[in-house]
Amino acid sequence: MTHFGVPHDIVGNGQEALDAVCARHYSIILMDIQMPVMDGMEAAKRIRALEGPVSRIPIIAVTAFSDLEQNQAYLAAGMNDVVAKPVPALKLHAAVASALNAAARG
Repeated sequence: MTHFGVPHDIVGNGQEALDAVCARHYSIILMDIQMPVMDGMEAAKRIRALEGPVSRIPIIAVTAFSDLEQNQAYLAAGMNDVVAKPVPALKLHAAVASALNAAARG
């Protein structure tokens, strides 16, 4: 995100991601799937269960494990899109732009 000049925070696990979302405003979340303490799927489910606008922040899954079945599971957990590692900068930019545009449309 630094490459795009976008302010961002980096956390070490899913619980920290959940805590950060509850403490600050974010326009989008890039969620790694494989994290300690709480994985990205569980963190996404908990974010979606929160009250208010925070529950509608677009979440993009970032994963090394991307096949059709896994991608469907990520989407079912509340993620809006999935990008596979390593993520080319243009693909990440396109995914972020698409998610933000969809969120703006409601």
